[in-house]
Amino acid sequence: MKRIVIIGTIHQSTKNYSALDLFKILEKIQPDIIFEELPPELAEDQTKINIPFGKWCEFQERAANHWYFNKYNIPIIPVDLPNRNQLYNESGTKELYLFWSQLLNDKRLNLEEKINLEEYFSVLEEQRMMCENKTAKEINSPKMDSLVAIKRNFLRGLGPTLIDKYSYDQKMKEYLEKLNIWTESREEHMTQEMIKYMKKYKNGVFPVGADHRPGLIEKLKQHSEEIKYLDFKKSNRFLIALFFRSDLPNKNCRFR
Repeated sequence: MKRIVIIGTIHQSTKNYSALDLFKILEKIQPDIIFEELPPELAEDQTKINIPFGKWCEFQERAANHWYFNKYNIPIIPVDLPNRNQLYNESGTKELYLFWSQLLNDKRLNLEEKINLEEYFSVLEEQRMMCENKTAKEINSPKMDSLVAIKRNFLRGLGPTLIDKYSYDQKMKEYLEKLNIWTESREEHMTQEMIKYMKKYKNGVFPVGADHRPGLIEKLKQHSEEIKYLDFKKSNRFLIALFFRSDLPNKNCRFR
């Protein structure tokens, strides 16, 4: 059977989760194709990149993928949405953050709204601290996935409600709609690109920002036969692999 492994990353190396740590995970998985969280227009020629093996590199996936390419000469395929950066800049993320942060002290908020808005900012801070201090296992944990879920529920639930109720700027509503569409479109596009390439390859891996891990796993479930944890060691089960038959059927899957 074919398989895809989704590895949650933090993009920038830290002392507890570096590019070298990610490379070692790739070594254990032994993929025959690596998917990259880049749009096609930003993809690099791996033969022209020069990152000495093991040297500290700020860009986690860029270094790990390149080292693996140098050692095994497998394809590194960009699967992100074309023009994603331009679309992101149009989504008004900074403006939305500023609006909600200013709203925290607004006396018009009822108690439930205030509690949920405070939870949203608390989750952002907790996730930031995890990215700075935690290991690959913790970044790929149910705890991180739960923080991502709280953020997304806010952006699709209370976030729009607060904008409708307390903002007089129509752009805020448009910004949030674009942001949610941008996130959903990216993950749908990445899923379809992976499925397309897996018709040819057998063991794919996608090191991708931890914010996308739960969404991608959910979308890939629609195409997979089975989902299970990879066992590097019995005490170290944290990476999830999705298994597919050769014809990549669309059916319900089993998890174990």
